[in-house]
Amino acid sequence: MNAEQKQDIMNIERKELNGFFRNFPKNKIPLTLLEIGGKSHLEDPINNYMAFFFDKNQIHGLGDMFIQSLLKLYGHEYSSSERLEVFREVVTDKGRIDILIVLDNEVIIIEGKVYHNLKTNPLDDYVAYTKHKYPDKEPIKVVLSLYKETMRDDFKNITFQQLFDEVLLNLGTYATTANSFYTAFLIDFYNTLKKLRMGKISEETLSYIQNNKEKFIAVHSTLDTFYREIKNKSNSVNEELKKRDIPIDFSNTWTNRKELKEVTSWNFKKDIILSKDPYLKTRISVEGWEVEIWTKDLANEFFNQILDLGTGFESEENSSSQEHFIRLGVYPYHTRDVSEKIEVLMRKISKIK
Repeated sequence: MNAEQKQDIMNIERKELNGFFRNFPKNKIPLTLLEIGGKSHLEDPINNYMAFFFDKNQIHGLGDMFIQSLLKLYGHEYSSSERLEVFREVVTDKGRIDILIVLDNEVIIIEGKVYHNLKTNPLDDYVAYTKHKYPDKEPIKVVLSLYKETMRDDFKNITFQQLFDEVLLNLGTYATTANSFYTAFLIDFYNTLKKLRMGKISEETLSYIQNNKEKFIAVHSTLDTFYREIKNKSNSVNEELKKRDIPIDFSNTWTNRKELKEVTSWNFKKDIILSKDPYLKTRISVEGWEVEIWTKDLANEFFNQILDLGTGFESEENSSSQEHFIRLGVYPYHTRDVSEKIEVLMRKISKIK
């Protein structure tokens, strides 16, 4: 195969790849408010929300609808209860009960599970605690989980989906008393749990991936090769910098796959500045190398002295971390003397007193 034929094949492959990405469907599943907060998958916040809705004395205006729905699914007859106390993280001899609900005649143990399994939870200890603390009350033992769990005989597994299906079936009954704000929050919470269970990829996107599996595998393989290369480049520069007599100490390094970058952070030595703020950051991506000074405090004196060092140095803000940085240098991807360039910059900075 001659050079012209190779070029023709490359052009065809490039054209196919352009079409492949141009036709890629946008994932149209909108974020819930809880997803925007970034902690929608954590058990503690989920258990906090559940405890709030289980408590009829809270301001959601839904009364004991959640208790009724839970006990109906449990198979326990329930009409009402004068007493209804909800406790979180109840300390026992060997652990903590996620949610404990005390009624007139019953005490409900709820172990909430999102992704973790039950192997580490001392359920016997939870039962012993409630028998000792509430000897006159019937224990109701529930594992409330995202997925179906393999259960022991004395605990009943109820999924979030089952509970919310029952709750939403009866939501209209509370139309006149429900607080509209918390009803909206409840729906958002329900949609968040549903997405946790079913995943965040739309059917259209999933179908596209299935129909273009080979291309995705090829792209993934290429990206893996790229990640290995930028890691090797970064490690090479890092090892070289560690040997040099410059005022920085290695801190840590990581791969930012979202931005296709390999990042390393360096702290300034204590004879330059006592604190770990500001700090040096080197990054390599497909665009090339970036060398930056980062700080959380824009009024930091050392940071501003660095800012005064170079013509064209400007402070920029990173909106996601709310930190500020000075870009000291930008170099092409294949630059071979990055460590020498960083050494020159650091020697200039070491003169600041």
